[in-house]
Amino acid sequence: MDLPAYERLLRTYFADGTEAFLPQVSINCVVFRYTHPRLEVLFSRVPGMEEWYLPGGYVRKDETLEAAAYRNLTYSGIEQVFLRQIYT
Repeated sequence: MDLPAYERLLRTYFADGTEAFLPQVSINCVVFRYTHPRLEVLFSRVPGMEEWYLPGGYVRKDETLEAAAYRNLTYSGIEQVFLRQIYT
């Protein structure tokens, strides 16, 4: 039986599981820009899946929240972005 695309992605992404990640700490990045007259928000989609989501993921044990945000944004193709933590 084939696993759904999302479950395959999770198993690949978390192959080293709790040894590398903090399972109780995750982040989501809301990337937006104002293009007159509207506010645009970035959503991502994993190839092979229909769902859209905010870029984000779990924090590695050896990184800061900011480093985790930058790492997760690079998965969405965002490399140079100004980050500001709004609330913890």
